[in-house]
Amino acid sequence: MATLEETIDARLNAIAGLAALVGARIYRAARARGSILPAIVYTRISRTVVNHAGGQTDTQQARFQVDVYADADTEVQQIADLVKGETTGGTPSGLSGWTHTGEAPYVTSCLLLSEIAGDEPGDTGAEDSRVFRRIQDYALWFNL
Repeated sequence: MATLEETIDARLNAIAGLAALVGARIYRAARARGSILPAIVYTRISRTVVNHAGGQTDTQQARFQVDVYADADTEVQQIADLVKGETTGGTPSGLSGWTHTGEAPYVTSCLLLSEIAGDEPGDTGAEDSRVFRRIQDYALWFNL
């Protein structure tokens, strides 16, 4: 059985057009300072077991943060839009609205909660160097 993180990694790597922009630069938890951009970092923020009056269920909720980094604001937004995706004809193209019914864990819902735009000092150390960033926060409901 795969972990939830491995399932999310596989989904990110399967998003059409994403590999052409970020290549294999999809990282879990952190990216090395000075690494090649653009890049994506995903991190599990929390996990909650769903309980009811009869006890614990198999359903769990996790919050994930996806950070997109690029050298230009237009590029970071293009990549963030691919990660988020859209639902055309009932099939989500990215993470938002995605479900996974293959091998466990089974993702029953993945919803974008928020997206924040920002930038930070660049990796080169030059005063005018900037790295642009989009922070997306997702809620996932899943069963093991």
